Amino acid sequence: MDNPTPSGGGVMICYCLNCRKQSGAAGTYVVVVENKDMVLTGSPKKFLDTNTACGRPLDRYFCYNCGCPIMYRSETVLPGKSLLMFGLFEDIPKPVAEVWTKRRPEWISATSEVLQYVTDIPDDVSGEEAKKLGW
Repeated sequence: MDNPTPSGGGVMICYCLNCRKQSGAAGTYVVVVENKDMVLTGSPKKFLDTNTACGRPLDRYFCYNCGCPIMYRSETVLPGKSLLMFGLFEDIPKPVAEVWTKRRPEWISATSEVLQYVTDIPDDVSGEEAKKLGW
């Protein structure tokens, strides 16, 4: 997969505590991709994270060889889709959303002109908002 940006949508930053811990950074930069549109090669390892901010379990995949985080998956959060770690790719576009902004460090400014969510993205998101998110 060269550049997984789905029509410029679905790219977001999550500041929840688990994503921060997992990435070792102030937030995790991810892109929403359809599982059917990607091929995972090699022997990635999976960690079942049951202590998530949203309260739903999340599979966190990482490289067996180097430990690099690869993606998150949860059929209860985004059925048929994955949150792919965008730091794995050369081209990093502007996000369409920031999630868990209540955990964003005070020294990081909100990204202008993007959707802002204090906690999780609501389950009932629809229309243009859902399209931007890649839902």
